[in-house]
Formats: sequence, structure tokens, C-alpha cells
Amino acid sequence: MRTVSAREANHAFSSLLAEAAAGQEIVITRRGTPVAVLSPWKPPAVDPEKQKAIEEILELMRVGAPIGARHFTRDEMHERDSLLRFERPDLCDR
Repeated sequence: MRTVSAREANHAFSSLLAEAAAGQEIVITRRGTPVAVLSPWKPPAVDPEKQKAIEEILELMRVGAPIGARHFTRDEMHERDSLLRFERPDLCDR
């Protein structure tokens, strides 16, 4: 892990980004005190509960949500909203 001052980080930011992209972590200090770490990006871990929630909402978006007596697809809901603007302009800003 490399350590650089805030001033050095400011002047050499592009090269520090390249180092971080290559896998190196860089500690940035201010007056000798560590204040930040520049590190490679790692995608956030998705636990099984979050993954299940994502899959459920994607499926709901695919089949459409039950509203009233029948299921409306995502496209129908947007179409209906745009029609409402022309038929009932008094309801648009609610």
C-alpha cells in the first residue's frame, strides 16, 4: 500500500487512478494523517436475500402488477398515464 500526500495526489491524480485500476491501494494523507484510501473498484456483494428480492421485482416488472380487476403491463401503465393527461388534465399534477 502506497502513501501519498493530498498535494501529491492532487498533482498526480491520473497516474494514481491508473495505479488503483491496476490493483494497488493508495493512502492519501493530510499533514501526515491518513484521510482517504484510493483503491480498485469492487462490485458490491449481493447476499442471497437481496438477490431474491431483485429477481422477484424483475419478474413483477415482466408480468405486470395486479391493479384492480386485471394485470397491467409496464407499457400499459405508462400508456394509460399519458392518455390520462389528455382526458383529465386536472388530475395531472396530483
